[in-house]
Formats: sequence, C-alpha cells, structure tokens
Amino acid sequence: MKFIPTIYDLSTRSVATAIGASLLAAGAAWGVSGTALVLSVVVIAMAIGWPVLLGLPARVGSALVIALAGLGALAVVFAAPREPWIRSVPLVLAFAVVLAFINELTRPDDRSRLTQSLLGTVAGAVLVAGAAGWLAADRTVVGHKVITLGAIALAVAAVIAALPMYGWASFTTSSLAAVVGAVVVAQSIIPMRMLTAIAVGVLSGLAVAMSHMLFVRIPALRSARAAWAAIAAPIVAAGPFLYAIARLTLVV
Repeated sequence: MKFIPTIYDLSTRSVATAIGASLLAAGAAWGVSGTALVLSVVVIAMAIGWPVLLGLPARVGSALVIALAGLGALAVVFAAPREPWIRSVPLVLAFAVVLAFINELTRPDDRSRLTQSLLGTVAGAVLVAGAAGWLAADRTVVGHKVITLGAIALAVAAVIAALPMYGWASFTTSSLAAVVGAVVVAQSIIPMRMLTAIAVGVLSGLAVAMSHMLFVRIPALRSARAAWAAIAAPIVAAGPFLYAIARLTLVV
C-alpha cells in the first residue's frame, strides 16, 4: 500500500510551517496590513488547535479566550500611535487571564481538571500573543527586513526538520540551517548586519527545533486540529524575539 503523507506526520507539519512562514514574508511585502492579516490566520489556527493539543476539557471556551488574546494583541499593536508598539499587550493578556477564570467558572460540566484547564488556557493565550511581536517588528524602521529575514530562516529550518532525521540530529541540523539561510539571505538579498542575521537565524531555528522536540510525542497530534497548533506554534513563539532584535538593531 502506498504511503500518503497526512497532516499528522512531522514532515507534513514541518512543510506546513514553512508555507506559513513564507506566506508571512509575502504578507509583509504588502505592508503592516498584510502582515496583520496573515498573523490573524495563524492566531485562529493556534486558538482552534491548542485546547485539542493539550487535551483541555473546555475546548470551545479555551479556544475563544486564546483567539481573543491573540487577535487583541494584534489589534493593539496595529493601533498603537508610537513606540513602544507593544505597550498595551500586557493589558490584553491581563484581560485574557480574567476571561480564562470566567471560562472555568461558567463550565457546564463538573469542572474536572480545573487547574490543568486554567493553566493550559493561560499558556495558550500568552503564547499566541507572541504573534504580535511580528507585527510590532514590522512597524519599526528596520522591521520589514527583520521579519522577512526571520520568516525565511524559519521556513528553511522547517524544511530541514521535515527530512527523515530525529532527536538531536534534527534539532541541531534545523537550527544550523536557519542560521546559514539567514546569513546567506542577509549577504545576498536583504542587506543586514551579520550579527543581526545570525541572531535572527538562531532564534528562528530554535523556535522550530524546540517546538518539534516538545510536541513530537504528544498522542493528541493524531487530531488535525491539534496539528494546526503544532504548525503555528513556531511562528508565534518567534515573534517576541524578532521584535527584540528589531529594536536592538536600531541602537547597535
């Protein structure tokens, strides 16, 4: 019987992450609005899949809280009149924590695994709010270059992670590939400082490698919705670090 790859496979999820990163780079070419649009799709995919990935009991409510946290973070960064663009993101996260408590209090079931459900929802909200880091980076002076470079490095790492390697071999290879890809692009296509390119490559590669190491053995990945969260996780996780690199690039 011929083997047909599915979204549940690590290789397929890696390729999907690479496609998502490529779409983010393409969206950035349209400006801040394009970046925000692509990130909104990533946030929704993460919100739908995260409660399934963690096996949370109140999945609809948790998904709603996570979606509101991610989209709210994007909205406040998009609407911020000046630096620091992320000034209102902590307020969004504070409201998300309150909503997570309300979600648990209004559960119609026996409220089993209450602590697990609450912590899982809050963790998802904090993680998905990281998507706003891409948007905040895009609004800096060198932001377009940084997020394009980061998206390319992340896509390279994800493609390498799709190869038939496992464990630390995959971790090391995908991380190094992201650094090499970022440096090559910075030297040939997008003019950036070598140190900036290395930093972007390291952080993008680690976001992919660590996400795959973390989720690879979770049984819930047999669900397509859980796979969506695993696909989106490296993208949202890289956001805050890329914003920090964009800010530091302005002062170094």
